[in-house]
Amino acid sequence: MRTEIPERACIVLRGTDVGAFLQSVVTCDVRDLTEKTAAWGVTLTPQGKFQYGFIAFKWQGAVYLECSAGETLMRLGRHLSSYALNRDVRFAIEDAVRVFVDTERSGKRGECRFDRSMVQMVDPRRAQLGARIYTFDGTSPFLTINGSAFEEYECLRIASCVVDFDKDMIFGKTLVQEALMDKLHGVSLKKGCYVGQEVTARTFYRGKPKKKYTSLWLQTGAVTEGDVLLSSTQEESRKEAGFVTSWAQNRAMASMRTSFIQQGATFLTHRGARAIIQLPSWYTTDA
Repeated sequence: MRTEIPERACIVLRGTDVGAFLQSVVTCDVRDLTEKTAAWGVTLTPQGKFQYGFIAFKWQGAVYLECSAGETLMRLGRHLSSYALNRDVRFAIEDAVRVFVDTERSGKRGECRFDRSMVQMVDPRRAQLGARIYTFDGTSPFLTINGSAFEEYECLRIASCVVDFDKDMIFGKTLVQEALMDKLHGVSLKKGCYVGQEVTARTFYRGKPKKKYTSLWLQTGAVTEGDVLLSSTQEESRKEAGFVTSWAQNRAMASMRTSFIQQGATFLTHRGARAIIQLPSWYTTDA
């Protein structure tokens, strides 16, 4: 499967303080970020709630943060620059980048390769999502792209229970553990202090999140963003278990209360759709 991910851009960071600066404001361990290994993470509020997400790689002496283009790009740039005072960190925007995915290319998670004006990396979240390919001259690495392939890729992402920063995570509300970032290599629990680290560590070591993202298979009907999931087929005993955050074809991602998450559990929506939890093998309900 080959497709292009629309509306992407990069924030480019250069300077002698980039590594130490990022280490203090993002969830991933920037020491793991090399020209051979990519990473991904988010920025958090001091209360440990999600703000902005990115996929990071090093190229030509700079750190590139891939994120959604448009307003999200500008907000992330302003947010990072507010922490960079009196540091040797220079910001630039690379909005001519194009991001492609080839699920037929495999390798070690996060592994990077470079070819002239193109960067290739195995997805740093799950290797099953294939390789992300970046071009900076407006060209495509593929001769043809199937018009429906992006929806197929979204279906694969959801089935793999990998959250989308823009579609699934909620600004100022989502916790790291709710988004399974500790299982998807997006947060380091061993690195030093960063914004939101105290709450993140406390949630991980002292308690369980009340909600987590979960992958659903749509047995019948269709869903849309915000659809409420009801816990029982018996009308008199139905309870709200969660809500849909993104969907593609017969798959849906949902934010659900952990007490309802069980492999094979069935849920209904007010519009009559029937959804069944289908968790990937790495997913543990007690995480």
